Formats: sequence, C-alpha cells, structure tokens
Amino acid sequence: MKRLGYSWGVIFIFVCWMLIIESILVLVKYIKKIFSMIRDNQYRDAQREQQTKEILEALWTRVDEMSSVEKEHLKYFINHNNKPLLDRNISYPYEHLLNSDWVHKTQYTGNKLISRKVNIINDNGQTEAKEFTYSVKYQYILKEPIYKILKYSWERYGRISHFD
Repeated sequence: MKRLGYSWGVIFIFVCWMLIIESILVLVKYIKKIFSMIRDNQYRDAQREQQTKEILEALWTRVDEMSSVEKEHLKYFINHNNKPLLDRNISYPYEHLLNSDWVHKTQYTGNKLISRKVNIINDNGQTEAKEFTYSVKYQYILKEPIYKILKYSWERYGRISHFD
C-alpha cells in the first residue's frame, strides 16, 4: 500500500464512504418498498369500496322491491341485533322475505302469544283498529352475511334501500 501511495487512513475513509453509500441504497430500497405497500393497500381499499358499493346497490334494489311489511321486518332485525322474529303460521309467497334465502326459519317450541293491532275497514267505510292475539308457529333470523351488510348500510348511510 505504501508503494501505491495509500495509507490506512485513506482506505478507512474509502470503506466508510462505501458503507454510507450502501446504507443509503438500502434505505432508498426500503422506502420504495414502503411506498409500494401503501399504494397496494390504497388500491385494495378502493377495490373493496367499489365491491361494497356494488353489493349495496344490489341490496338496495332488492329491498326497494319489498313490501312495507318486509321492510319493517328488516328494520326489526337491524334494531334488535338479529333477534328472532316470532310469527304465526302463515304461508308466505315464495318471493316474500320470510320465505326467501335471506332468512333461517325454524318452528317455535315455546308457548308465547303475540298481539298485533290491525286497521280494518268496516262496512261503513270507516277504519277501526282491532287487536288480534295468536300463537307463534315459526321464528326467523337473517342469515349472518345479509344481516351484516344491512347493519353496515344502516349505520353508514342511514338507510337500507334507495328510498329510505
């Protein structure tokens, strides 16, 4: 080294500079990786948000087609944390909420009676409220994915259809 004119100090400084440059390159590569991960996460979040909007749009369209009684049943499930809805032995049409693939249905084994007030138009054309009591035959709950998206829709947008 003496013949080449280098001393230990010059070599030490050269090695230190190489380590500093290599450290900077590693740091730049790490920062690029972090920014890439942030961009990927933002892209995934945007994709997830788009999928959620598409699911909500389909959900709202289906709920728009439901009757007011069915919408009230959905609101019951949302407001009562998917607590079982007790109902009498009624044969619902196939497309009705309580006869659809949105709910789980089973026979009720208890002996609870339910009272409901119904507005009836009498022979004079006047409306009067009558109360009917009936025994419970079935209990219903929403399927978990349906309940979660309805709950999300209610909490995030304050509605479960386009027209609420």
